[in-house]
Amino acid sequence: MVKGRTGMALEGWKFGIYLGIPLLASWWYGDPERQKAAAEYWQYVKYPPNPTVGMKEKFIEQRQKYEEQRKVYSEQLKKLDDLAGSENDHKKDLQQNRGFWWKLAFWSKQE
Repeated sequence: MVKGRTGMALEGWKFGIYLGIPLLASWWYGDPERQKAAAEYWQYVKYPPNPTVGMKEKFIEQRQKYEEQRKVYSEQLKKLDDLAGSENDHKKDLQQNRGFWWKLAFWSKQE
């Protein structure tokens, strides 16, 4: 049990500790520079990279690739059209040289 002034001094000391430690800690760690240093040192928060950063460059690269692929594709189509066109010309030559009876038999199917 508490015996007069001796007990009061102990209670005062405990009360000072209970108030002093949180106040000193709040003052010490409340400094923005110390908070920044602690956050960098302990790396409390790690954010993932932002997916929208650099999107314009990615879109430009994709557009350039698309244009290159489209150019190659159009060249391939031109080559195929040239090949198909030469075959069609050959077929037309054959149809023109078949003679009178061929034209007479299939006159309704010609364009």
